[in-house]
Amino acid sequence: MSGNRDTSVRPPFPPLTWREPNWEGEIVLPEWQEYDEGERKEFPWKDRTLKCDLLVSRDDCEDQEMDACQVNAWQFLLSNGEAIRKAVLEALLPYYEKLRPRWAEFYDEEVMSDIMPVISGPDDFRPLILLTSITLNPWERDGMAYVGFCFRCKWDIEHGLGFLVHGITVAKTGGAEVSFLPADH
Repeated sequence: MSGNRDTSVRPPFPPLTWREPNWEGEIVLPEWQEYDEGERKEFPWKDRTLKCDLLVSRDDCEDQEMDACQVNAWQFLLSNGEAIRKAVLEALLPYYEKLRPRWAEFYDEEVMSDIMPVISGPDDFRPLILLTSITLNPWERDGMAYVGFCFRCKWDIEHGLGFLVHGITVAKTGGAEVSFLPADH
């Protein structure tokens, strides 16, 4: 089935296209609309409904069926988006504070104030991060898949920012690869 570009709607998912080894589509998550990496300020004339990619990752490329744990994770995400956003941002704060002194060794105060300013709370991340993809991973615990959140971020344009989440618990925080690699990697 390599190269198959089958497009289908598989409730409860939006339209998805099979691009081995993932189902791929686009989604809008209202709870992340204000976290735009400063794009609304830079380009106020653009339609800024922020969309991100949805990937339903498969271990077995021959089997295009989504696992029940991925369906469960998707439904949980849709029903608990605000609580998940809050958990992700709470996990980001200590990670960011740990990174900041390292970055300050390489950049002067002016650059730091733009890419890694002092943060006083979750809302301060709005101009610094942008959600680019959600991955419903193929591994699970207690009947629910781990969900990866991948972001662009101003302080690391090469590696980005990633979270691996189970329910409303953030299992791992790091570069973008955290969102699609197993937690034990």
